[in-house]
Amino acid sequence: MRKVIDGLVFIFLLFVLPVSLQASGKEYKCGKILPDELTLDGVLDEVFWKRAPKIKMNAMATGKETDFPNAVSIVHDDKNLYLGYHFENPVIWGKAKKRDEPFFAYSGGKSEMFVKLFLDPDGNGIDVLELHINPLGTIFDTIQRIPNINFNGVRFYRANGLCREDINIKGIEAAAKVYGTLNQDNDFDNAWSVEVKIPFESLKDFSTSGLPPLNTKKWRFSVQSRYFKHPLPSKAYYLSFPTMGIVDSHNYDVYADLIFSSKAPCSLDHKAVWCWSLPHKTKKDIEKAVLAAKKLGFNVIIWSGGKNWYDLIYYARKHGLKAYAPLVVSGSYFQEMTPEESKLKMADKTDYQRGGEPHGKEVLYTKRPEFLHPFVRQENKKRINKLIDRGFAGIAFDFIGYQNYYGSFSPLARRCLMESINPSIPEQKARDHFFEQTLVDFYRDMYDHAKKYAAAKARKIDISCHIYPVFLPNPLYGNKCKVDYCGQTVSWFFKPYWNYDKIEKYTRFVVSGAGAYHKYPIGAPFIGFDSKWQDGVHAKSPERIRREIQIVKDAGAQAIQFAELGYILKCPAVAGVIKDELAN
Repeated sequence: MRKVIDGLVFIFLLFVLPVSLQASGKEYKCGKILPDELTLDGVLDEVFWKRAPKIKMNAMATGKETDFPNAVSIVHDDKNLYLGYHFENPVIWGKAKKRDEPFFAYSGGKSEMFVKLFLDPDGNGIDVLELHINPLGTIFDTIQRIPNINFNGVRFYRANGLCREDINIKGIEAAAKVYGTLNQDNDFDNAWSVEVKIPFESLKDFSTSGLPPLNTKKWRFSVQSRYFKHPLPSKAYYLSFPTMGIVDSHNYDVYADLIFSSKAPCSLDHKAVWCWSLPHKTKKDIEKAVLAAKKLGFNVIIWSGGKNWYDLIYYARKHGLKAYAPLVVSGSYFQEMTPEESKLKMADKTDYQRGGEPHGKEVLYTKRPEFLHPFVRQENKKRINKLIDRGFAGIAFDFIGYQNYYGSFSPLARRCLMESINPSIPEQKARDHFFEQTLVDFYRDMYDHAKKYAAAKARKIDISCHIYPVFLPNPLYGNKCKVDYCGQTVSWFFKPYWNYDKIEKYTRFVVSGAGAYHKYPIGAPFIGFDSKWQDGVHAKSPERIRREIQIVKDAGAQAIQFAELGYILKCPAVAGVIKDELAN
């Protein structure tokens, strides 16, 4: 367990391997890697592990989230299936060192923690591989002839020869890495991880379909784990994906589909593009834009469609995209700035960042509503209702922030601030907290209203946002906001471009921090691309765009946001890079 552990290891586990993501629904898309791309050492440091979708195991019976983050990813090549498990736990215990040495409480009196895999190579419910691996990398494998058979309400697969524990499946290998001190109960550990290699050749006796699996081939599977919260002897807890509904690992009927893909692993399921510069006067204009977004690899288009919003929804649905309505929050009561800030003129400022992180003093060029005012909230709730009634698949909030990037000096804001200040907290810290919390509360109010209104209409609605303009006291406060997809800027539109170290730092925080405050948000790193201002002087090179997208993918992001579609289409080389990266 943990006595002295390198802090860099902990940072790697927290940020490089995000554990707040899930496979979608009850299926998992297994990406393809290159031969010999994996070093089987239990350390999940290969690039493909970062990019592969993450499965989150929850309480086996109820699906309730566990106290300890965990993640499982699956990939394959032409010869093998590979699994990577990561589990954070303060108590790491494992003693069995020999292959097929039992390490469960009902066999030999031992009690150890382990990760588990059930795998049915042809999905027919018979001859299912059951695999256990403990923190020493010890393997215990069996074949369940019929995994979920009962007799008078009692499992009897062992007594009737339906479980073959005497079998050793050739070629299966596993390696484990413990970040802590194993088998000690007087301190606290960080985590342990496992890499597993399963040759397709070794499964041929248990499959009626061809091996290796062809593209889009479906298998059935479940990943599971047993762990302890306290030093042994103590109660064991069981996790699984999917949720079993009962504490029974062998409930085959609820297992998930494992879908094989010929493409490289990528967890980007939600690929959204903002659009505001393209024409939308005709149906042809609308469909052309939707098809362009689809061709680039996006599956969400954030666009009002102008007066032709109906056509936008129609063509988005027709071509398999979701249409989100952008909601630029407005109101009839406005924030106020200091007299000095009100005098600032931005028109001639060559490095004006237009709401991004500024270089020197600047303010936003448009007034922003006073988010504390009840009338502002009511006005925007009415707008939300209208968009839901129209049939948009989602709403994407924008322009929720301060004109001066840090707060408001309106009489209402001053009064509310004074009422909230705690004398024991430094004044500046209290001010920053108040104005940040005002934004967070506004998002929560809008989210709750939208979900409630949609439910009353028997409709579903996604809530997304782009955190804009920047909130300087905490530029990445978005993880605190109650939304489904939280877009936070990791690379801004304009020069001087952000350096790659900053982009990586922001991206890892956006992806890993999602879900830290609410179970709802999925972090969506936002990349800005401009080809308009100052005759395209701000347009990034295709090489830079590729590197920025790769940073997002390397962080294991499940979602991404881009702006803006019209600007991208003006630069064919950039469009080509985006199409290539979003497809892989």
